Amino acid sequence: MDVFDDTLGLKNIPRSPQYNNNNTEHPNNCVLCFCGLPGSGKTTVSLELQKLCNLHGIPNARIRFDEYEKKEYEKLDTGENTTQLKGMKKKFEPESWKRARDACFRAVRDALDDADDGNEGGASGALVILDDTMHYKSMRREAYRYAREFRAAFIVVHVDVSEEECWMRNSRRDDGDVLKVPREAFERLAAAFDRPGKGGYDADEAFDKNYMVVKPPKKGSGGGSGSSNNTSSSNIEEEEKEYAAFCQSLLDEIYARWLTDETPRRKDELDLLKLKRERSATDRVITAANTVHDVDVQTRKLTTEFMKKISLSSSSKSGAAAPSSKVLAERVRRARLDALNLCREETKFDARKDQHVVKEENNNDDDDAEKYIGLFREMLKNIESSAVENNFE
Repeated sequence: MDVFDDTLGLKNIPRSPQYNNNNTEHPNNCVLCFCGLPGSGKTTVSLELQKLCNLHGIPNARIRFDEYEKKEYEKLDTGENTTQLKGMKKKFEPESWKRARDACFRAVRDALDDADDGNEGGASGALVILDDTMHYKSMRREAYRYAREFRAAFIVVHVDVSEEECWMRNSRRDDGDVLKVPREAFERLAAAFDRPGKGGYDADEAFDKNYMVVKPPKKGSGGGSGSSNNTSSSNIEEEEKEYAAFCQSLLDEIYARWLTDETPRRKDELDLLKLKRERSATDRVITAANTVHDVDVQTRKLTTEFMKKISLSSSSKSGAAAPSSKVLAERVRRARLDALNLCREETKFDARKDQHVVKEENNNDDDDAEKYIGLFREMLKNIESSAVENNFE
């Protein structure tokens, strides 16, 4: 799927000299992740940056998450309740939101995959622009992982506009617009917003290491909301020029960071992340193996003790070991294997699911082992009772 903007025949446009670095060691591609409150102006900035990329011959893909959410939202009109829902503001369901997010990140992966295919020379590079609130750092971390998978630079741009201004812009949206956030939800989102740069730089926080905070100037308002009656073409023109200069300066800064971004080349960071995952999985495998080992050792010990007890009891009655002792020993052996195999099955680690197949929360290893050892003890009691009833015959 080709997700790149080529409305201007971009593939045939020479790259501007200031954005044409022949150093093949710098990251080929870059993921530019916007974040900010609804109404902060992220979409306007990202659109202007895309226009500049087109102008300067920089391959680009702009992925606006809201568009995917809108598509899911509009699907609510196609069901059986269309007539009943007509004219009503529909609630955006969590499952629909999740499907929209999944579709967005598939588009991110496709864009990076397409960018890799187009970088045969290894030096041109493409800019993948993500337009979304990204208010939780976990969202930015997910985008970061895709960038790392494709060895792309990763830059976060926080569009930092006051809550009052964001709410004012948001409230101007049409009531039927899914992008219009209710007041309660807006305040909750603002309170929970994870500002970039709060974490330190380690393997878990690298996604917020390379970030920028920008405050865009007004654009085309002729002086802002309070002076609409005094708007003049000259004021609007001045604001447009100021905004264009701001975006050009922003692109320059982005490109400079793009070229000097160290994290994609930090093999130690990638190795550390891999090592942490491997250690985590290994620890869980070891835990499961230890449980099985404990059960194996303890059931062997119980088997030896039980057979001695039975042998002594049999000898005291007949003066010699009963001929049926081999059959009894086979029953004990099978019982022990049943307990041990059950332990193996229930405590084994499923690497595909990254979890134990059967594992109760808050249980320690001793509790796990004791469950199967206790089960074997019950089996031995039943075997002993049966043997006594039959006088060991």
